[in-house]
Amino acid sequence: MKAIKLFGSASLLVGAALSLAACGQNNKDAAKTAKKFPEQTPQKTAKKGGTLNYAIETDTP
Repeated sequence: MKAIKLFGSASLLVGAALSLAACGQNNKDAAKTAKKFPEQTPQKTAKKGGTLNYAIETDTP
């Protein structure tokens, strides 16, 4: 009985430590890589003519 309580307490502490360690990361490299991408997409000339196909997804019964 005492071994079960000890094992339960240890697993609870290990689980809490792992969850706090996962939430505590501060990644500063993400800001540096975000600056490498262009701020807007290049504007190309529109093609004349053609057909535009699209679909609308709904959850109606």
